Amino acid sequence: MGLERVPSRNNGFLSPPRSRSCPAAGKGMNPLTVAACVMAVSLAALLFLNLEARFSTLPPAGGWKESEGTTEGGMFTLDQVQLLLAATNSSYEIASTDGAKMLFSAEQVAALVTLQAPQNVTETDPLARQLSPAETDLPARQLSPAEDEGTAETETGPSQKEQELEEKVRALLAAWAEAYNVDDVYSDDVAGLGEAVPRTPHLDDCKDLDSVNRFNDRRQADGSPPLWSQWSGEIDFRMNRLTDPESTGWVDRTDELIGLRPTISGPFPPWIVGADEDNMVLTRRVQRDLWMHQHPRDCNDPNLRFFYLKFFDAEEYHYGTGAQIQAAEGVFGKMIAEGRIVVFADYDRADHDGCRGDDRNRWSCYFAPETSDECRTRAAQLYADPEARQNKVITDLTDHPPHFWFVTDDIPKIWGKPWLSQVPTIEIGDALLTMTGEEHRRWWRSQATRYLMRYPSQYLCRLMNRERQRMFGYEEAKSIISSAGDEPPPAAAPTALAAAVWPRRRPYLMRPTIALHIRQGDKKSAGEMELFGLEDYMSLAEKVRLHHPDVTSILLTTEMEDIVAQAQTYARWRMLYTDVPRQQGEEPMWHYEKRMGRELSSANAFVNLMLSSEANYFVLTMGSTWSLLIDNLRSTNGRLRRGVLSVNRDRRWDWNDGVTDV
Repeated sequence: MGLERVPSRNNGFLSPPRSRSCPAAGKGMNPLTVAACVMAVSLAALLFLNLEARFSTLPPAGGWKESEGTTEGGMFTLDQVQLLLAATNSSYEIASTDGAKMLFSAEQVAALVTLQAPQNVTETDPLARQLSPAETDLPARQLSPAEDEGTAETETGPSQKEQELEEKVRALLAAWAEAYNVDDVYSDDVAGLGEAVPRTPHLDDCKDLDSVNRFNDRRQADGSPPLWSQWSGEIDFRMNRLTDPESTGWVDRTDELIGLRPTISGPFPPWIVGADEDNMVLTRRVQRDLWMHQHPRDCNDPNLRFFYLKFFDAEEYHYGTGAQIQAAEGVFGKMIAEGRIVVFADYDRADHDGCRGDDRNRWSCYFAPETSDECRTRAAQLYADPEARQNKVITDLTDHPPHFWFVTDDIPKIWGKPWLSQVPTIEIGDALLTMTGEEHRRWWRSQATRYLMRYPSQYLCRLMNRERQRMFGYEEAKSIISSAGDEPPPAAAPTALAAAVWPRRRPYLMRPTIALHIRQGDKKSAGEMELFGLEDYMSLAEKVRLHHPDVTSILLTTEMEDIVAQAQTYARWRMLYTDVPRQQGEEPMWHYEKRMGRELSSANAFVNLMLSSEANYFVLTMGSTWSLLIDNLRSTNGRLRRGVLSVNRDRRWDWNDGVTDV
């Protein structure tokens, strides 16, 4: 068995030098090098005979589990080979994306230590690693003598072609950054791509997106519902025309009160993607009904009732962002059940300079408003009216028991009990999660989360653009430039379809990707859940890859600094994460977010949440409110059947022993 392959920089393997003989002494050849090589070859046979004895003194190979560090059938592990090469001062570097499973015969190892070191080796491109701090070094690449001089790397740097490619990639990145104004998240000025710049799959025109979303989120001038039936309303928006209100597709537009329509009929809101079976049961129907309820034809109708939610102050309640949102969802459910329109009076996490104009201190800084401007104005008027308060035309938190939002079973019943028909999609401990006694709350909170976060604001869209560009913009640009070859990358040509149907192509997270959320901090000391280490989550990620081998990227969301540091040791994975200060120890989440500052902590939280919801697979901590939010969004975002692998359970799932009378 000869030496067949050793790892390479490009595809995991590299053909070795064809000849194992030493070079002849001659002009320009160091005599000491020749003598050393001759001595190494002459000792090869002796080395071969003593190889097993030498390996018996080596420490166990790290990570070799099947044989626990010993040789198997006369074979040697990669770690053992690397130790031997180091002991013989060999300059060969061997690495593999699956190094723990590579085995070498004694003949192969003996041959390795007699090989000459490659002469033309360059370091891993530092620019490619700049965007992902956790990306590991790739092994050095040995060049074939027959490689073209224009493409070969030299001791002093990359080849001319590689330099030209790098320049084109950087130029395209800069063009995208300018076109989408990536570096200024506060400005809505967008230069546009221009005729010579190709479209990018990972960025969005946030100003245009905001215009379309606002068009789809308001009634027409005559009070008719939005034109959702017209390609999500976009054809009419693009062509600047409105169709006849009587032909919008609504069966009976006088019957818009929540729960009164007995059948499921459309058109449905455009913020739901995927087939019905890829979302929670009745998601399209519920989202349509919630929008109609929160956007009545006439907000001054004397029969309407309101709830004025002054958001839960983080410092007063000691709530992190996730707990605040979960509390709001509980309130939202009870008030919908009572037939009240919910109006958010304020939102403290939007009280910073990044949220400007009317969006300051408002939910609308990050997402579409919870109700119309007309209903917001009417609610403020009623709240200032003592008679309206006394007659319960409008209520607030003081009219209800403390903390009712976490324990109430008062979720809307108008859609029946759809959670009883829900197929389980969460796996914990190699078993699907069923009958927790919390199915009704999980179903409702998923619907509430989707409605409240149905559209990102222009500001949040720009924040996500900036993060996508930082995380994997380089790879997207390089892919487009490389696919074009020596030709300029193609720019998008104007067509009728491009103008009316294609523009809302959704930018995406690098695919395929696992969203992996790790929550530690004060969770254990607060008695809320058992903590798990990174290795526990990574074992679940490996389980995903066992069934989906093309998965190589992980979007890591965590508040812990040591978790991010440990993640860099997983060389077989590409780790993506935001670049923000993190914590150590058991600091409470609300205190950590306060220390980070409202603007940065809120931006980091919502960018991570929305990007995580766009992943292909999910490894979560269901004992964490934040993981529950990710699950809520993926369950109503066309990713229900992707499922979740979790290290633990939500503590509330055990309170009722899996029984509910809801």
